[in-house]
Amino acid sequence: MAQISLSLPAFENYTQLFPGNQAIHQALCLFYRDILDFYATILDFFKYKKWSVFFESLWPRSAGRIRVITESIEKHKMLMDGSITLAHVSEAHTARQHALEEFERQQEFRLRQDLESVKSSLGPVLYDRDLQRLKTLRVIRSGAWLLDQGEYTKWYEPSDKTTRLLWLQGIPGAGKTFLSSTVIENIAARGDPLVFAFLNYQSRETTSTLQILHSFIWQMALDNKGLQAPLISAQQDNNRRFNSDLGFVKDIFGHFLDSLPTVYIIIDGLDEVMQVERRQLLGIMLELLREKSNVKILIASRPEADISGLLSKEAQTLRIHDCNADDVEAYVDGRVTSLVSGADIHDSGLEQEISELMKKISVKAHGKYVFI
Repeated sequence: MAQISLSLPAFENYTQLFPGNQAIHQALCLFYRDILDFYATILDFFKYKKWSVFFESLWPRSAGRIRVITESIEKHKMLMDGSITLAHVSEAHTARQHALEEFERQQEFRLRQDLESVKSSLGPVLYDRDLQRLKTLRVIRSGAWLLDQGEYTKWYEPSDKTTRLLWLQGIPGAGKTFLSSTVIENIAARGDPLVFAFLNYQSRETTSTLQILHSFIWQMALDNKGLQAPLISAQQDNNRRFNSDLGFVKDIFGHFLDSLPTVYIIIDGLDEVMQVERRQLLGIMLELLREKSNVKILIASRPEADISGLLSKEAQTLRIHDCNADDVEAYVDGRVTSLVSGADIHDSGLEQEISELMKKISVKAHGKYVFI
């Protein structure tokens, strides 16, 4: 800042002494670009809500870019002090561009290397493939009813603080996971900050609260480039704690949440993991709800006693097996179409009979896909 203020009078004097000199004016344009770059870098740094928390990890990159800009300013001042020509200005412009581009390339390369190191250390689980698989299996109309439910629309609206914890409660086979995937896509389509997990029984022995928080932190860093440097710094400075200390990791997650607007957290299949882990995870989620006004959480699970004990008084509950008749019917229609097509049936009477039988099954399913 001081270097810019000291250089301004000199540039102003040159323009007054040589009002018709095109080379002087072109050099002045370079100087103004340097000033704009400087302020853009500063604003980019201070745009984060909790920039002071991440100062030590974010500032080195900004300071490095500012150093390149101030060096460029000094070169342009020296250019003005010499015998300036348009060729000199053109060379200075090219050199300035190359210096900034080279700085960005080096920073990007170093950032990728550091992120790979973090990934190797934490081994975060991503659930993107689960989401894509569910998307391909989901019937087109599936889940549409949920998006119109009053409880959901309140939870979905960022400015609504009356419903911040939504519990999709359902009996086994009611389609909770498909609904969770619908919710995730609904939020992602709007572009809001989002983290999610699909938990399952097969991985219950290896699924821990620490692992899930690692995944959430990693997801946030992948989707928000400004959080990558703080993640790298936290992992490099506290590697052992990051891999073992749940309280430390919860604090990092909390700082990341503070830096963003409304963040949506979706946890599907909470009942599938070990009881001690799900109680611990739910406890942390409830703490975050109390501490962070910008957090909204959706839990999808069976009404297990321990989960009900923690959520019944805290969450807005939707019993999905009482509301998903249309989803079950849509699923049955899809199965009938597939069955008739696969069997190459051309008898319209038999086709109608199969359809009627399947509809009776859907009525008796009482919200359970597993009965179909």
